[in-house]
Formats: sequence, C-alpha cells, structure tokens
Amino acid sequence: MPDTVAPLRADAARRVGAARDLGPVHLIECADAATCALLAGGQRVRALATRLGDHHLAVPADKLDRFRKAALALGHPIT
Repeated sequence: MPDTVAPLRADAARRVGAARDLGPVHLIECADAATCALLAGGQRVRALATRLGDHHLAVPADKLDRFRKAALALGHPIT
C-alpha cells in the first residue's frame, strides 16, 4: 500500500461515527429567550429537549408528546 494511503485510511476510520443521525426532531421556537430558558430549565423538559440557542429547542419525535405535557405543566402550551 502506498505511504499516502495509510494516513487517508486512518483519517477516514477516525471520522466514522464522529457525526450521526439521531432521527427526526421537532424544532420548537420560543417567542423570547426567557420562555426558552424557562422551558429548558424545567426538570422534566431537560430530559426531553435540547436547547439550541436563545429561542429554540430540539425535541426528538418520539418524545414530543411528553414534551408537550411537560411544557403545559409549566404554563406553556405548545401550538
């Protein structure tokens, strides 16, 4: 094998699994940063969503129903 191929193969092997598709998610947009912080800070919501910046939360599709219930319990129905 040529000397240039070994580093290329090693780099490709290192990159496998460095990024992966976790499946469909719902992007929840909050009206303001305070609402997003309130939702993201809720104990039940933390396990169901990931905060993406100041105004957005990512919720896996299989957790959406539980997220909606948790958000409603915090006084924020998701429409």
